[in-house]
Amino acid sequence: MGVVGETKGDNAYSDYKEDATISPENCDVIHFEVFNPVKAKEEWAISFPTNCKSVRIVINGEDFCDIANKMDCERFLKENPCCGNANEPMYGHGELRWIYDGLIEAFTEGSYAHDCGLELLCCWECGDAGCWSVVAHFRQDENYVYWENFEHNHRDWEYDFSFRFSKIDYYKELVALKAYLEGSSAQ
Repeated sequence: MGVVGETKGDNAYSDYKEDATISPENCDVIHFEVFNPVKAKEEWAISFPTNCKSVRIVINGEDFCDIANKMDCERFLKENPCCGNANEPMYGHGELRWIYDGLIEAFTEGSYAHDCGLELLCCWECGDAGCWSVVAHFRQDENYVYWENFEHNHRDWEYDFSFRFSKIDYYKELVALKAYLEGSSAQ
C-alpha cells in the first residue's frame, strides 16, 4: 500500500507499513464515513449548494458531531438563553478534501493542524470550520495517534475527553479516505 498523501520530513505517517501490528487493546475505534451533505440535509450544504462530499467522524460507534452537539448546545443556551433550543445543531460535518488535508497535515510538525489543532467539524449554518468548530490537538507515538486537549475555536469551553487510536487502524482509515478522493476526482 505504501505512503498515503504527500508528507515532508521524518514522521510516522510516511513510515506506514501495512504489515505492522500492534494490539488495539484499550484503544478508541475511529471510522470515517463519506456522505452527501445535501441528501443528509446539512443546513450549510442546502444554503450553499455544493457537489462536495462530507466526512462523518465516528468514534467508538458514535458520530463525533452528535457528541459535540449534545455537549455544546446546552452550554450555548446557558450563555444565550434567548437563542434557539437545545435540539438545534451547532455543528455540521466538514467537507471531505478539507478534513483529509487536515488529518494528513497534522503529521507534520510546524504545520497549522499539528501546532494549532485539527478542526474536526464545521458551522452548521455556513459550513466553515473557522466560524464554529471543536478543535483536537494531535499527538502520536510509535503505536498510537492521540486526539486530546480539545477546545472550541471561539469559546472558552472545556472538554473532558481525549481519544487514543491504534496508529495502524488510523492509517487504514486515511487510506480509505484517500482512495475515495482519488476515485471521486477521476469521475
